[in-house]
Amino acid sequence: MHPLGVLFWEEKSMLLISDVHLGKVSHFRKSGAAVPQKAIQKNFDVLDEVIAFFQPKTVVFMGDLFHSSLNKEWQLFEKWTATISSKMILVVGNHDIISPLKYEDLGIDIVSEIQSNGFLLTHHPEERGIFSTSVVISIPRFV
Repeated sequence: MHPLGVLFWEEKSMLLISDVHLGKVSHFRKSGAAVPQKAIQKNFDVLDEVIAFFQPKTVVFMGDLFHSSLNKEWQLFEKWTATISSKMILVVGNHDIISPLKYEDLGIDIVSEIQSNGFLLTHHPEERGIFSTSVVISIPRFV
């Protein structure tokens, strides 16, 4: 685990990040909330920092990558993904309402869960059959 709230699965070279909620700043600013504009870039700076530190083969967003519908932060996300060489996967969460086609256009795989080495990785914790270990990765909001 990293102090910025991510989990690195070393044997798989997999960085697990949950609840990033990109677009949240723009969403709240549009509604009149006084959220600093600088907070938008801070999200991407933190993502860059943990990816540079771990250099993972795969980055898995464990749900709620975007907070709501498309807004101007999507264009920043598109530019950001072009700079990332790691494979990216989105395990869909309850806030992930943007069309999967938009993510697929960026080369991001969309899945409902990942089953690996006896672990079940989902956005919401659950127990199912042989998967008795529930992994919850809850990071502090980047903003």
